[in-house]
Amino acid sequence: MADLAFIQKEIELRQNLAGNKFITPLPMGAKVYIIGELLSAKNFEEDNIYVFLETKLPEGWEYNTEDYDDPRIKESDESDLINRTRNITQISKAVPTGFKRKPISYFSFPLAWSFMASDSALLEEWPKVSVQVNSADSWGKHKILGYGFLQFPPKPGFYQISVPTCRPVENLYSEVHSFYLGGSVRVEDPWEMAKSTVCNEEGERSTVNRYGFRTQSGGKVNFQLSVVVQTNAELLKQVEITEAINRKQKKELKWKREQRKTQQIINREQEKRIFK
Repeated sequence: MADLAFIQKEIELRQNLAGNKFITPLPMGAKVYIIGELLSAKNFEEDNIYVFLETKLPEGWEYNTEDYDDPRIKESDESDLINRTRNITQISKAVPTGFKRKPISYFSFPLAWSFMASDSALLEEWPKVSVQVNSADSWGKHKILGYGFLQFPPKPGFYQISVPTCRPVENLYSEVHSFYLGGSVRVEDPWEMAKSTVCNEEGERSTVNRYGFRTQSGGKVNFQLSVVVQTNAELLKQVEITEAINRKQKKELKWKREQRKTQQIINREQEKRIFK
């Protein structure tokens, strides 16, 4: 009986751990959760570095308002949307690391996104994050060290991603001005740099002409991400698997009970023969 009680307790424990209080996905589409951290930035020219992140959603994607709901914020408050799309890290001082003593700034800055996407959007373009690396010195001078773009992986799993950056270069005068007085050449719309194709007047996709746009390679920004996709089809599949496991365990319980009863009958018959 102890074994049976243990198995029943195990079934109850699994059911209690799973529960029925999860927010189920929509009948169509999916919920996408991306959790991780900005680990570090390496090989940049300056010592005190901070990173600015901005997320852009393609067509068919939107933020999951259930996870971003704040009763203190009014519907007309645009700052709520800004807080969802933008992040900025603390300032981290670079330290020489490794055999070559390359400068690395460690952040360990936590990141989390919660999206809702249509079925077609999951198979097409996923959101991107604009990565802008900046520096600040003791004199209050700020300048841009590089632009990069983080493309979210289109499949569930754990990922370690290194984002290369580059910055625009104008002329020697602007470089000297940036060194002594701060400031740097700024890209008016960084998202234009992320486009690999555009549509021409006929609506056909053609390559972007970047001729004449001078850049200089910067360092790299390292991310660590976990991607979770919750779909209704996958949820129903997991429910079916759980029900199948429970049915199998109940059959095993029934079989063990019958085996115990049979063994008890055999033992009683043997005892009767012995005492006769």
